[in-house]
Amino acid sequence: MFQQIYDFVIGMVFGFLLAVPPGPMNALIAAEATRSPIHGTSVGLGAMSADGILMVITYFFSRVLGHYVYYLYFVGFAVMMYLAISILRSTFSPKSSSGNRSPFLNYFVGISVGLTNPYQVFFGGLRRVYHS
Repeated sequence: MFQQIYDFVIGMVFGFLLAVPPGPMNALIAAEATRSPIHGTSVGLGAMSADGILMVITYFFSRVLGHYVYYLYFVGFAVMMYLAISILRSTFSPKSSSGNRSPFLNYFVGISVGLTNPYQVFFGGLRRVYHS
């Protein structure tokens, strides 16, 4: 009985966190949606495409990687260090206006943020571990 209640509660928590995860992607979608609904929608479609790509990668490569999956921690570290250094550089560089970005470019911003967002990548792996 306790296990069923536990599974239900965990399922609800995962469901709410996946439906509206607090993170950079939703902040980016909200910020672009204040400019126009088309811009927010294009970023959201990019995020959805990134989720689909991550789903396919997880499905096909989870069995192939086997014990090599631990080397991905080093790859993740390198990507996060690159992002941190890029953010620091952009902080001290002159600001450019992104007010004239096209919805097509916003779509690619959504994909790139979705594919490099550790929250989305981690949560996909956590769901995989929980269900196996």
